[in-house]
Amino acid sequence: MKLCPECKSDNIERTSSTGLRVFACIVLLFIPYGFIICWVPFVFSHTFTCKNCGNTGKENELIQIDWREREQISEEFKKLQEKASIFSNKWFKDFDGNLYKIALSKTQPMVIKVENKALIPYRITDLEIEGQRVRINIKKNKSPYKKILLTYYDVEIQDQKKENNESNLSKFGSTVIDVDEDHAFSNGVEKLEEYLNANDKMLDVEIQLQLEIEKFDS
Repeated sequence: MKLCPECKSDNIERTSSTGLRVFACIVLLFIPYGFIICWVPFVFSHTFTCKNCGNTGKENELIQIDWREREQISEEFKKLQEKASIFSNKWFKDFDGNLYKIALSKTQPMVIKVENKALIPYRITDLEIEGQRVRINIKKNKSPYKKILLTYYDVEIQDQKKENNESNLSKFGSTVIDVDEDHAFSNGVEKLEEYLNANDKMLDVEIQLQLEIEKFDS
C-alpha cells in the first residue's frame, strides 16, 4: 500500500497520463531519428495528488508500507481522534482574537479558522493536553475536496455541492459546520460569536496553536 508522505492517507490520485506518454512516443516515431528518443516520455516519473491534504509530487515520493505499518498508523490516528473528540464541535479564540472550531471528519481531526468571509480548514497533526492548556499542531489543508464554503465563481466538482441550495456549505462543509453556525456566520463574524456564546459553544481552556509549514508551501 502506498500513502501520502504528508498526511499518511491512501486517497491518492495519479495525475499524469500513460496514454499521453504513448501518444508522445508515437509522434516521435514519425520525425527523423525519432525512434532513438521515442522512449524519453516513459522516463519521467508519474505524478500524484492527495485528495485528503492536497499534497502533490512524484509517485516515487509515496510511502510504501505493509499491513503491520498500516495498523500502527491506524492506531496513531485513532488516538489522535480520541484526544480531539474531547473538544469536538467547540470554538475558541487565540491570543490574536482569531476564531476557530475543532471538528472531526472521517479522515482527520481538524481546526476550522474564520478568515474574513471564509472558513479555512487545517488538519490537526498533534494534540497534547497540559493541565488547563491544550497544545495543537496544525497544517493548512489545500485539498479542493475539503472546501467548506462554495461560492458562485468556484470551479467545483459537482458532487461537492449540497442539494440544499439555501446553504453555501459544501458536502464536506456540512460535516464540520452545522446549519445554525452557517446561518449565524452568513450574517457576519459578530453574529456568529453571539450565537456561540449564547449556546455555550466556546471553550474555557487555553488553546496554543502551532502552525507547521508543508513542504509544498515553499
